[in-house]
Amino acid sequence: MMLLRGDTIEYCEGTPRMERVLWVDSGGAYYAHLNLTDPSSHPQVSRTADALQDIASGRALIADKAPLVVRPPEGVPQKHQQKRDAHWALIEDIVQREPEVYDRLSRARMISAAMSTHGVTRPTVVKAINRYWRRGAVPDALLPDYANSGGKGKERHPGDTKRGRPRKASATPGLNINRALRRTFQVAIQRFAKNRKLDMRAAYTKMLGDYFGAFTVDASTGRKRFLPLPEFQKTGYPSFDQFEYWATRDNDMLDVRKRRLSNRVWELTERGLTGTSAAQTWGPGARYQIDATIADVYLVSRLDPNKIIGRPVLYVVIDVFSRMVVGVYIGLEGPSWVGAMMALANTVASKVDFCRKFGIEIDECEWPAQHLPATLLGDRGEIESRLINILQNTFNVVIENAAAYRADWKGVVETRFKLIPAKFKAYVAGYIEVDYQERGGTDYRLDATLNIDDFTEIVLALLVYYNNHHELSGYDRHPGMTADGVPAVPVDLWNWGIVNQSGLLRRFPEEHVRFSLMPIDEATVTHQGIRYRGLFYSGPLPLRENWFDRARRKGVWKVRISYDPRNSDFIYVHTPNAEVGYETCTLTARSRESRNGSFWEIGAQQGKQASVSAAREMDQQNRLIEALDIVENVVARAAARKEPSTMSNAERVRGIRPNRAEEKTANRAREAEEFRIGKAGDRSSDPMGELIPFEAPSARTVPDEDDYAAPSMADLKRLRNNDDV
Repeated sequence: MMLLRGDTIEYCEGTPRMERVLWVDSGGAYYAHLNLTDPSSHPQVSRTADALQDIASGRALIADKAPLVVRPPEGVPQKHQQKRDAHWALIEDIVQREPEVYDRLSRARMISAAMSTHGVTRPTVVKAINRYWRRGAVPDALLPDYANSGGKGKERHPGDTKRGRPRKASATPGLNINRALRRTFQVAIQRFAKNRKLDMRAAYTKMLGDYFGAFTVDASTGRKRFLPLPEFQKTGYPSFDQFEYWATRDNDMLDVRKRRLSNRVWELTERGLTGTSAAQTWGPGARYQIDATIADVYLVSRLDPNKIIGRPVLYVVIDVFSRMVVGVYIGLEGPSWVGAMMALANTVASKVDFCRKFGIEIDECEWPAQHLPATLLGDRGEIESRLINILQNTFNVVIENAAAYRADWKGVVETRFKLIPAKFKAYVAGYIEVDYQERGGTDYRLDATLNIDDFTEIVLALLVYYNNHHELSGYDRHPGMTADGVPAVPVDLWNWGIVNQSGLLRRFPEEHVRFSLMPIDEATVTHQGIRYRGLFYSGPLPLRENWFDRARRKGVWKVRISYDPRNSDFIYVHTPNAEVGYETCTLTARSRESRNGSFWEIGAQQGKQASVSAAREMDQQNRLIEALDIVENVVARAAARKEPSTMSNAERVRGIRPNRAEEKTANRAREAEEFRIGKAGDRSSDPMGELIPFEAPSARTVPDEDDYAAPSMADLKRLRNNDDV
């Protein structure tokens, strides 16, 4: 057990409190911590052994309840970013001077220097430092919480003065809505819900007539006149806008509409349809390197094994100190920031769970890396723009970009790429040899048999071997490693560094890191589900808030989502007001054929389906034209066969029933002839059974039992006479 930066220690005995670990010295003997429960507390430096003893004895535990600011950069307004950057400029030089900053006298001198430099007051600097430490010790901790300002959603109690802007085109000033008036509005809404003939405006008018005035008789004319009650003669009635506002605020209008409609109509028309090298580092986590390469093997689709999908892109993240592979990602997009994000998200994932997804069982000690580094080195094309902002401001990771055409700056990770293919190329069909595309050479694309999951399983098995058994040649050891007899194997170097050179690893919740680093896009809320790239999703949030019902009534709208390009089963809807910032949505039954696929494979499948439909379009149109031609010929032939009738229209209508009976008799005779058993052409020798004629019922006793027309008065009279007999 060890303490890491960012850990939260929860003490349950005595006075409960939460403490955040701000710093751990390189030897792991001391750590700085801050009491998050007491808002007036200051950092203290204590012995690490004491905290570990408390955790081991059960008096304390490592928790993940402390506040942590996780906000996608796109959701932070420019003014908020400017305020964050201004406060960060105030305290950056102070908080990075560890461990001096944790001494009260030293910190006081630093604060005084910052006051002189920036021309601010002491409370401004102290408040920024305290906010930085308490909210995760990352620059984004300094973002303002304006969402908590103004008492949004809290009910205000009106006084006598009219609120809101004065009325311009009214003879009365209006009135404030108090609890008594809101109760009256409630009665009107209940009437509106029960009476389908009332619309909202009619319910408002009915309410005014019942509760805000009375009829009186004009003595001079004798006519009844409606006048407002005395208390409303000066102020006027509540406006329709006030009535509608409070009705919507105090009632679930979707539930009101359900009550106004029958269940059958609601279900039919309203409901939603768902359905560096070691010399430049001083311990594990000091610097990670990330790079991508296109693997020299062709893969097939998981959805159609006969379909070749090309070569995968392999992303690897390596800890420079120990050479351990701490993160990996295999995808189908070319090297880009999307793949780099997913590889970095994998660095904080539990490798035990990750390997188990692909059928490989390991112990945590075989792959213990699930942390973010202090510094990350990568290519300019992969670590730029949005990724830099997230890593620096949300997780306080320093970004180093390799210069153009200087891959040697990432020599550690580049070397690993040469080791992995060497292990599996002799066993993998579809691997590209050096004679590829030479005249007479083999087309290795046709040998492809592995899909992306198979290839991932192979790579993971080799990475587990590499981390635990591959001995590094030419590794420049720390003097202490030689004294302790540590073999140059990545996992052994990592474990030695954790004990002797630690203090730089940071632990963050895996789901927060994954959400922050995933690609962001927009999806559409429809009555069938949340539509994204032709797939439909649903989850607790849209069902709880009736999104799909609203979409069917009011139309579609856009929502921001994050997604994992490799797994199309889930999307993550942004919910800025929620504690974690997102809610997970899963594929609905409407898109069940796309389960367990990646967005690349789904896109290819949709493209294939579109091609099939496009190829059939001309033939489909031709067949439709042929069918319509037959229809036209039949109609023309029938029209030509019809002769002018000498009967009146009334006579023709009266003859429908006997004409039907005559036609039915002819049809029966023809159908009996068609079903006779025997050879066509010699019907004299057909074996025939005895035909027993059925006597047709008298037209005067009962109507034709096959005639489903409504009985006439004469038919009913005949039936009654027969019953009397």
